Amino acid sequence: MFSASHSPISVPCSATEELAKPRTILILALLCLVAGLKTVVDFYMKSEGLTTYVMTDIDTFWLAGWLYWDGRLDDAYRTTTLFAAQATVLDSESFMPYTYPPQYNFLSVALGAVPIWISYAIFVPLSFALYVVAVRNLAPGHLGLVFLLIFPAILVNVRTGQNGLLVAGLVALAARGIIAPHLRAGFALGLAAIKPHIAIGIGAAAILTGQWRLAALAIATCLVTLAAAAAVFGTEMFTLMLSASAEAMGFLKMGVYPLHRMVSVYAFLRSFGAPAELALAVQSIFALLTVGGLLFMAYRRVDRVVLVAAAIVAPLFISPYAYDYDMTLVGVALALLATRLIARARPGQMTILLGLLWVATVWGIPTTLIRDSSGLVPTYEDPNIFPSVQALLNIATVLFVARILRQAPTTTEERALA
Repeated sequence: MFSASHSPISVPCSATEELAKPRTILILALLCLVAGLKTVVDFYMKSEGLTTYVMTDIDTFWLAGWLYWDGRLDDAYRTTTLFAAQATVLDSESFMPYTYPPQYNFLSVALGAVPIWISYAIFVPLSFALYVVAVRNLAPGHLGLVFLLIFPAILVNVRTGQNGLLVAGLVALAARGIIAPHLRAGFALGLAAIKPHIAIGIGAAAILTGQWRLAALAIATCLVTLAAAAAVFGTEMFTLMLSASAEAMGFLKMGVYPLHRMVSVYAFLRSFGAPAELALAVQSIFALLTVGGLLFMAYRRVDRVVLVAAAIVAPLFISPYAYDYDMTLVGVALALLATRLIARARPGQMTILLGLLWVATVWGIPTTLIRDSSGLVPTYEDPNIFPSVQALLNIATVLFVARILRQAPTTTEERALA
C-alpha cells in the first residue's frame, strides 16, 4: 500500500523523469531566483519613482495593509475607494478587487507595515520554501518531477507575489496529516481558510476520510482566527467582505476579470462568448458532479491517497473563480500520486502529462503579455481577447492520470511497492 513515507523506487526513467534530474531542477530554481530578484528590483525602482508602476497581485495585499495603517482598512473592500488608493498611493490602476476573509488582513497588515519591495522579499521566499518543503515531505525523492510538472504555476506566483504557494503549502501540510493521521495538521487546514474556495477541497478530504478530530481542530483554528480578526479589525469586516464578494461576482458576470488566466469551466465558456447565466449553470453542474464524484469515491472506499489527491484539485472544478496561480494545488496532488504514477506509466505517458500541465499553466503568461503590450482590454460584449482553455486541459489531465493509475505496475518490484 502506498505511504507518503515510501522511498523512491528504481524504475526505468522516462524522458520526463530524465528532465527532472538535479541539473534541470537547479536550472528551474535559478529561474525562480532570477525572476524573484528582478521583481524585487522592479518594486524598489517603482517605489522610488524611477519606473512606471504596473501592479501585480501582491500590490493589492500590500495596499490593504497600507490602508489599515492609514486608519481606513474598510476602503480596501470597496472598489471605488480601493482603486482611488491605487491611483494616489501607487500611482497606478489595476482591476484587482480585495475580497479576502477578515483573518487574511493579518497578513496584509504585516505586508503593509514595510515598503512593498521588502514585503515581497520576505513573503515570496517564505511561501516558496513552505511549498517546497511540504511537497517534498509528500513525495520523498520525487520533488524534482513534481517541480518540473507544474513549474509555470510556481513561476507565476513568484513573479506576481500571489498566495498560491502559501495556500498550497498549507494544503500539503494538511494532506500529510490526513494520509498519515496527525492531529496538528488541523492547524494548517484551519489556516488555509484564508482562501476558502481553495481550502474546501482538503477540508472535504478530512471529513470523507473520517478524520473528525482533525476537522474539528481545523474548524476551531478557523473560528479563532476569525474571532481574532473581529477583535482587531472590527466585526464590520465580515459585512464588508460579503459585500465585496457579491460585487466581485457581478464583475465576473460582466467578463471584466482576465478570463484567459482563469482555469474554471465558467471562464472557458465565458471567454468564448457564452452568456454568464449559462456559464454559471454549467459551472454549477460541474461542481455538483465533482462533489458527487468525491462522495462516490468515499462510498466505494477508494484508496485514501487517491481520494485526498482528488479532493485537493476539486476546487479547480468547483469554483468559477480559480486562476493559474492556484494550479500549485495540482503539484500537491501529484506529489501524493508520484510513486504510483512512475510505477504504472508507460513510455511517453509522463511526457504527455508534462505537456498537458505545461500548456494549462503557461497559457496565461504569453496571453497576458500580448494583451498588455497591445493595450487590448476585455469588455462585456467581448469578454476576453484570448480564450480560457485551461479547464479542458485540466479535465483531460484528470482523466489521463486516472487512466495511468488503472494500469498495472510495470515490474514485480513496482507491483509490490505501488
